[in-house]
Amino acid sequence: MNEWSDETIRKALKAAFPPPLRLEPLRDLWPVLRERLDAPAQPVAWLDWAVVAVSAGLLLFLPGIAPILFYFL
Repeated sequence: MNEWSDETIRKALKAAFPPPLRLEPLRDLWPVLRERLDAPAQPVAWLDWAVVAVSAGLLLFLPGIAPILFYFL
């Protein structure tokens, strides 16, 4: 088995992964994030509440199922 020096590996990596052409994003992302934060919250779907209710019911009536339930959640 041959020994690879750090410099040989560094050169091989630089050749395989050239630096990106653009280092800056195309636009400023802060205004988009600010709009999303200021937007009104979306209501929780009824299906989500149904999953929570079924999960709570399973935990209440079948406590031994907790490891299985937590594994899938």
